[in-house]
Amino acid sequence: MHTKTIKQEVILPCFPQEAYEAWLDSKTHSEIIGANAVIDPSVGGNFSLWDGEMTGKTITIDKNNLKIEQEWRDNGSNWPEKYFSVITLTFVPSENNNTKLFFTQTGIPKENTNDLENGWENFYWKPMKEYFKSKKNISNS
Repeated sequence: MHTKTIKQEVILPCFPQEAYEAWLDSKTHSEIIGANAVIDPSVGGNFSLWDGEMTGKTITIDKNNLKIEQEWRDNGSNWPEKYFSVITLTFVPSENNNTKLFFTQTGIPKENTNDLENGWENFYWKPMKEYFKSKKNISNS
């Protein structure tokens, strides 16, 4: 199987620790994506996102460097059965108390690459920006 890698960078309107913790928290993750997320926030812990559409397990949690690595799969019909790609998220400080998120997904089946590139943008990065922006506005009022 031919595989590809996605690399994306996103600026989020929050502190790195907030975004990092939100990724591993079932309640906050669910609020951000607007769908059920069940996450065991420990190394080796399983997760289920989008009501079971995406599943996997956490490989690495590096609290000091705010880095998360997870085995990830799309349970949709055209994803190879029992096959996992790997996502890596690193949350670093950016100017104006923002976060720069460095995202990489490796081992993506070639035919799924375009859908995933757009999917991360539309179903994660945009909602995360909106969530943290609204949270910031509430705390400033």
